[in-house]
Amino acid sequence: MVMRHTDAGHVTVTETARTERAAGSATRHDDLTVAEVIDGVRELGVELGREDREALTRTLERIRSQAHGT
Repeated sequence: MVMRHTDAGHVTVTETARTERAAGSATRHDDLTVAEVIDGVRELGVELGREDREALTRTLERIRSQAHGT
């Protein structure tokens, strides 16, 4: 989970979704693919090298498959 305050408000990226909360606005919640999670984490300022991206991708895929019982 990565959280950061941005111009869009408070942004949270989890293993499955991105949530944006801004004062006076409705909360926005978007489901994300694994690739979108990686992009979202990087957009929030987390630097990921190739090995870290690959490890995070494998971990996200494993978490998702366990959540779906596959």
